[in-house]
Amino acid sequence: FAQDLDDIFNKMIFVNLFSATISICFFGFSAKVSHDAVSLINNFVAVVASMLPVFNLCYYGELLKEASEGIAIAAYDSFWYNGSKGYAKAIWFILKRSQKPCCLTSLKYNPISLSTFTTVMSTTWSYFSLASSLYDEN
Repeated sequence: FAQDLDDIFNKMIFVNLFSATISICFFGFSAKVSHDAVSLINNFVAVVASMLPVFNLCYYGELLKEASEGIAIAAYDSFWYNGSKGYAKAIWFILKRSQKPCCLTSLKYNPISLSTFTTVMSTTWSYFSLASSLYDEN
């Protein structure tokens, strides 16, 4: 089921992360160059509002990954050695399948987890720094 979801949503996740990076960067830049308090607050709220959906996506992606990793531990902790040969073989298949955790990806390349959120925020900061340095030179 997680693989089907990943097949359906991986392109949308990429577009979501990319557009959030760009919008956070430019709302932050707008907040930096704003001259009045109302515009500063509006742009700051827009930055936070753009960050929350990205954080939610990454947080629940992390939970999915951790839950799928927990399946291997639960299967191993079952008393498989007391069961029949068929039961032990079924547990072996579960363990084999759970070696690769289920996760959502961005363009089938990058698994979505909290480290993805960190990467998105780091990239956003890089773009923001570049835009700020270009603005400060002028």
